[in-house]
Amino acid sequence: MSVGAFAAEPTAMTALPVLVAWTVVIVLTVIAYRRWRAVESNG
Repeated sequence: MSVGAFAAEPTAMTALPVLVAWTVVIVLTVIAYRRWRAVESNG
C-alpha cells in the first residue's frame, strides 16, 4: 500500500497500512533523535 493507493481509494483498508507505516517512521525518528542528542551531549 502507498499514499497513492489511499488517494485513489480513501477507505479504511488503504488508510490503515499508510497510518501504520507513518507511525513507525515517526517513532523511529524520535528514537534516533533522542539517541543522537544523548551521544552528542556526552562527547
